[in-house]
Amino acid sequence: MKTIDELQKIIEGSQNIVFLTGAGISTPSGITDFETIYSQKFMGFDTIDIMTGGFIQEHPDVFLQFVKKYFSGKVSPNLCHKYISNLQESKNVCVITQNIDGLHQQAGSKKVIELHGTFKNWHCTSCGHNFSFDEVLESDSLLCPIDYGIIRPDAVFYNENIPTLKILNAQARINAADTLIVVGTSLQTQLPVYLINQFAGERLVVVNKTPVKLDMPHLFVQGDVEDVFNLLNQNNKNLTR
Repeated sequence: MKTIDELQKIIEGSQNIVFLTGAGISTPSGITDFETIYSQKFMGFDTIDIMTGGFIQEHPDVFLQFVKKYFSGKVSPNLCHKYISNLQESKNVCVITQNIDGLHQQAGSKKVIELHGTFKNWHCTSCGHNFSFDEVLESDSLLCPIDYGIIRPDAVFYNENIPTLKILNAQARINAADTLIVVGTSLQTQLPVYLINQFAGERLVVVNKTPVKLDMPHLFVQGDVEDVFNLLNQNNKNLTR
């Protein structure tokens, strides 16, 4: 596949690579993408409303059941996460992700900026006590056992602002990269498009199942993300034989 060979050459010729990843990189692990979730209702509520900041304060029990339904499955990093992690052995690699699943870190990636935070860690909004995701899943309530404040994830909900320092950090990483590889995102939100526009390096690559609205990347690889990384992985094995 010609485009895979081109992508392989780009990666081999790069030293400072930033991967900007979206939901498409995690769906092979069994995580339901948000577009699918938001097309449904849950306990009479529009699911997109459930992921707004105020909802958890007003309906903590509904939010907990929502989380248990959609986010409680045991998932593991897939080949895509592992491929990116393995690149750290020979390249300076940073991951900027829109995902909240923590799979990049679980795969071993060291430099990860989670734009929307994570569901792996939770805290009481009153006393600040920290809770693990497993503790939340085992609980019957989102009320803190210490002071009965609401427990929420360390994530940025819709209608909440991403911390400015996190955006500046992501922008600095992209400015320092010679290659930016955008993976598994349709670029429907403003922030990833803004960050991509800050890139001044040599090669911009997009890997996605469907076309994206973006001004002429250096290379566009259209296909299933897992298939693309599987081919890259096979190429690496062939090179090392």
